[in-house]
Amino acid sequence: MTFIRVAQLKSRVSLVVGLHSAAAADSSYFGGASAWLEGIPAKPVQKADGFFVFGDLQEGAYRLHIASEHYFPEQRDVMIASVGTIVHVRLLPLPSYPFRPADTLLRLSVQDKQGRPVDNAGITAVITEEDAVRARLTGEKQEMGSHEITVGALSGSIRIGDRYLIRSRSAKPFEETVEIAGVIDFGKRFQLAGPLQHTYSRGAYLLPVVQTRTTARGEAVLAFPGIGLKQFTAQLSLHREAPVQEPAVLREVVLEEGGTVHSGSIIL
Repeated sequence: MTFIRVAQLKSRVSLVVGLHSAAAADSSYFGGASAWLEGIPAKPVQKADGFFVFGDLQEGAYRLHIASEHYFPEQRDVMIASVGTIVHVRLLPLPSYPFRPADTLLRLSVQDKQGRPVDNAGITAVITEEDAVRARLTGEKQEMGSHEITVGALSGSIRIGDRYLIRSRSAKPFEETVEIAGVIDFGKRFQLAGPLQHTYSRGAYLLPVVQTRTTARGEAVLAFPGIGLKQFTAQLSLHREAPVQEPAVLREVVLEEGGTVHSGSIIL
């Protein structure tokens, strides 16, 4: 867990922005990252662990911009409160990201029917094997509308910004994708970015979800965390603009741990 020291700052802390990499468990390659607020000339204090601290801002709405050599640029609308605001941003790696040799990667490109590259196409990959389960829900029920989940049988780590498919174990299974917004009790209880859309009983499980988007050249890379399987299947869904209700293309790809698969061009 990362702790931020702000006691020595002379200005009042108004906004803390934490960057989290979808490609690495640490703050690799955040050294050249920059963060700024639209229309605000003052620069934030940059910490070595990927955090930016803005001070002495008026309460209200701002637009946050983030740029980095190795990640897609991001922008967010943030609301500054009197007690200060903390925003966590998950950064997606560009195809040029310096991955490690042992990383499990899927590289592909997206074109339209005329053979032109599709920019900013959303891509989602869900690991479909139950052997790849990251954790299971505990407690009698996790109620619809709740912004928290409690898990057990954790395999690996769950980080802020991670996305998972929660799948029920009922006779008529249902599922939804959730995003981890905070760690309440390390390894046990997590805050969600949005409310649960269903009520889940004990034993519902979390499958890893990896998301990215295409560059202006239609290229994309998906970096899979440690799944724990030598070989696994990812179900891909693609769409032109994120988010949308229904994917335009579905495809399954078999990957091997530590290897790179080149899926070629997909027509969208």
